[in-house]
Amino acid sequence: MDASGARRGNRALAVGLLDALGAAGLGEARARALAAAGGDETALRTGRDELPAATVMAAFAAASPERTLCRSVGRSVLGPERQGLALLTGGVGGPEKAYRRIDQLLPKEDPTGAYRAAEITGGGARVVYAPGEHGVTAAFCGVREGMLAAIPQLFGLPAGQVRESLCAARGAPHCVYEVRFARVPRAGLIAGGALGAAAGLLAAVGLGASLGGALAAALLAA
Repeated sequence: MDASGARRGNRALAVGLLDALGAAGLGEARARALAAAGGDETALRTGRDELPAATVMAAFAAASPERTLCRSVGRSVLGPERQGLALLTGGVGGPEKAYRRIDQLLPKEDPTGAYRAAEITGGGARVVYAPGEHGVTAAFCGVREGMLAAIPQLFGLPAGQVRESLCAARGAPHCVYEVRFARVPRAGLIAGGALGAAAGLLAAVGLGASLGGALAAALLAA
């Protein structure tokens, strides 16, 4: 994903934070996050311009969300609970292919950061996130856990299990995420329809055409 696509993903991350805080009944934290994101919720939800890294990072810092809530934000960005992706199943090759193209798929709060698939096995992946110029915070480590866990759900599978074995927010040079997921039970479904559904649904919930197109291109490329 290019830098502008990553920043458009930041809009979805900021909205996901507001929604998660509201659902948890954390009204004061939600108000702080909204103020840090510019104060205009309608503009935040409907705007098409880029949301800079500093803005979304400030919103998370103002809210000081717990790790569990951060994971829920990550899941909401990609997961079927919000996007209606439960009907999308595994004819496009399964989560292994998605994790191989992870840098093209996931929004990054800092567009200068980078994901890398260090290892892919049947039912498992090790994903490395190298911090960008803005560094990392524990909050976004949690967001990344949620997004990585949601990837299998794009294929009609249960959410993956994710453990952060190294954390840049705790002094490591980079973050390392160990992911375990179920294998796709049925191959040979129609890939074109699934990819079209994924791209359209991702765009519809605010990740933008860039991220939806990246999903389709990445899954087809392997």
